[in-house]
Amino acid sequence: MQITTQTDYKMRDLYNRANRLEYWLNRINTDLDGSDKTDLLCLVRYMQDKERSILWIVRCITILIIIRKQLRKPFREANIEDLRSLLHWIDNKGYKPSSNEKFRIVLKFFFKVVYGNNKYYPEQVEWIYTRLSKEKAGKQMSVDMAEYLEEDEVQKLIESIHSVQKKAFIAYVCMKVELDQKSFCGLQILI
Repeated sequence: MQITTQTDYKMRDLYNRANRLEYWLNRINTDLDGSDKTDLLCLVRYMQDKERSILWIVRCITILIIIRKQLRKPFREANIEDLRSLLHWIDNKGYKPSSNEKFRIVLKFFFKVVYGNNKYYPEQVEWIYTRLSKEKAGKQMSVDMAEYLEEDEVQKLIESIHSVQKKAFIAYVCMKVELDQKSFCGLQILI
């Protein structure tokens, strides 16, 4: 019997993090050019040096590519008015408040690291609040009742599942979304 040491152990990459990062690094090279490509690669290198998670690096890359396409000018040439209109576009795009805040956080982080030498926020972004106001953050995305499963659809879903644990999980979730008592009792019978 061989005992593995801590250095022999390697976690499996269930999310294909390395491949995803490689894909998005290629996207930087194909979607951006000039100073934007250099600046974004500088941010990625900084994040890797600070051992940030690959998923967070990928998230920053995707957000910054979206922002760059919307700006329609290099990041270095963006002024306060450009960023105000960008934030207005983000607010009206229909993103959830948490996504909206992530856009703001990534934008400020990018400008601070690349253009502020990670010491200060340049004037283009120093005025941007990363937290949304209560009225914007409290805006709930309404869900149409048509998006919920009907009782017969839930029953078909449960019938198609082979594992008892998964059936129980679906029943629990349905209970949490406040299906009426009759529907939930029907789910218990199916399990």
